[in-house]
Amino acid sequence: MSNHVALLLKLFALFFFTLMMLIPISMILNLIDSRNDYRQSVISRIQDGTSGQQTVIGPIIAIPYTLYQKEKDDKGVTKTVSIDRTHYVLPSKLSVDGHVNVEPRKVGIYQAQVYQSELAFKGVFMPLKAANNSSISYGVPYAIVALSDSRGITRVPEIQMDKKSLLFEAGTNSSKFSQGIHAMLPEGILNGSEPIGFEFTLALQGSGHLAVMPVGETSTLSLNGNWPHPNFLGSSCQSRGK
Repeated sequence: MSNHVALLLKLFALFFFTLMMLIPISMILNLIDSRNDYRQSVISRIQDGTSGQQTVIGPIIAIPYTLYQKEKDDKGVTKTVSIDRTHYVLPSKLSVDGHVNVEPRKVGIYQAQVYQSELAFKGVFMPLKAANNSSISYGVPYAIVALSDSRGITRVPEIQMDKKSLLFEAGTNSSKFSQGIHAMLPEGILNGSEPIGFEFTLALQGSGHLAVMPVGETSTLSLNGNWPHPNFLGSSCQSRGK
């Protein structure tokens, strides 16, 4: 009986000391969670005052058109209906050459990285050909550059396209992309026979990370900056770090 009681006392003591150890561990974990939540709130506050993470998509040419087709209703009467659509064209070549200057912003003991970037876009679209079809009516084409956070645009750029200087306007003019800029293109661009070259420089502010979507059939990206510990994310491996 005494051996049984001694075993129970040992088990009780083990349970008691385990429980006592869990209390400070729980307090430490709660402190870590609390500080992590505060850190995230600091990052959110800084992003609210500047701009958030940036992903750049473009340029893409959007060609709006209306398709007219004949349909029969329930009574067998033939009528013409119209359907509005948009055709999107990606560049055949795209190169982006950028410089990123990172500036730490502190609130208390925490900080977030805010960057100012200059991204030079250059590339080529293949000739655009309008279909010779009487059932299709084309609208005015436009170039789109979509962004994650349009507040980060620090200077509205001009795009050189088809040997013309065109000013970007606010908004993408497309339901496919919620934020960004667009530039209306000359209507005659749909009847050209030569490749369409383009170039522009985008001054963009952001925080956290900067991503450029490789929308060209062949795309190259070159970035340099003052951040000593750059990290590459993407499905294609970089040739070298800068």
